[in-house]
Amino acid sequence: MNAIKGFAAALLLGASAMAQAAPDLSRVKLVLGDQARNLRSLVEASGVLKDAPYHYRWVNLQGAAPLFEAQRAGAVDTSYAGDLPVLMAASGGVPLKIIGTNVGDAASNGLVVPVDSPVRSVKDLAGKEVVVSSARGSISQHLLYEAQEEAKVPRDSLPMRFVMPTDASAAFKAGQIGAWATFDPYLGIAEQHGARLGAEP
Repeated sequence: MNAIKGFAAALLLGASAMAQAAPDLSRVKLVLGDQARNLRSLVEASGVLKDAPYHYRWVNLQGAAPLFEAQRAGAVDTSYAGDLPVLMAASGGVPLKIIGTNVGDAASNGLVVPVDSPVRSVKDLAGKEVVVSSARGSISQHLLYEAQEEAKVPRDSLPMRFVMPTDASAAFKAGQIGAWATFDPYLGIAEQHGARLGAEP
């Protein structure tokens, strides 16, 4: 019994010492970069930062390109983006360190067209301009390239124009865009307003 008591006391002493050695994070303030509130929605739903020992605030940007520019400028402490934009940012000299990953849903990316569009497949897009969000090197561009390769449609047969998601969303809704490669939540919003998938990259 005395041995057990001694072991318990040692544990308590060790825990107390560890608690005393823990750094005080109460003055730490983090700026968490996000795009389209994707990460924030996950964090708030899980409650993982509910009792965070530090202060934080969110900065929401349209896509990965402006998000990594903000990180390059030191305006945010963290970024959340797909694998290709991360690789593009790293190769472009953005100082970053990967601290966590998750598997995305392929259905959260797609190529949408107006409901009355004759486009039914990637092959139908030959010679037509496709608007891609958000910037060169985005996951939308990469998946569109994959869809073209699968459909045996040469890359140079589809003129591309890069437009930030919110601007592209407004233009698409106004009927100024015939085909738009984008991602959620912009993809879902477009579908809610009557767009349909012309192809799924």
